[in-house]
Amino acid sequence: MDKERKTVVNIYAGMIASLIFQFAPNATLQILAILGFLAVFIWCYLARSQAEKDSLVANHTTYLIRSIWIFSLLTTIGVIVCVIWLSFTVDPELIKSLSQGYIETMSQTGVPDYSEDYMALIEQNLGGVLLAVLVTLGPSLIYLGYRLIKGARRGISGYRIDNPNAWL
Repeated sequence: MDKERKTVVNIYAGMIASLIFQFAPNATLQILAILGFLAVFIWCYLARSQAEKDSLVANHTTYLIRSIWIFSLLTTIGVIVCVIWLSFTVDPELIKSLSQGYIETMSQTGVPDYSEDYMALIEQNLGGVLLAVLVTLGPSLIYLGYRLIKGARRGISGYRIDNPNAWL
């Protein structure tokens, strides 16, 4: 495998690994994954700036950079829609009162108080919250997954992306 192709494969591997680890049930792994995602994003910019204009590295890093920015736009729109959706499905006064109690308990004891009311709120709204998150944020994750898989398959084979600036 030549140096250019190896660089492209490593960038995709880092990006895919960081995306997968963001779903780990461990906060430390999630934070490391986010930092890894940002590091690979910066690596894309650096690799593209050092590569020749029509090279394999320049082609794939342009594609990845574009993918990440479009993913960010879709995620931002998804978060806004999710917040609006949840504002209509969950009682805001109940959340406000529970949040204030939670903050007071944390400030006094340093330990969160998962009272019965709080746990009841979670149980009653978990399905709606999960549905809202999946419907509003799922498409952006599917988009990024599609782009990463498509690009990685072509990069591993040593092929360029036909139009790295396209939305799909």
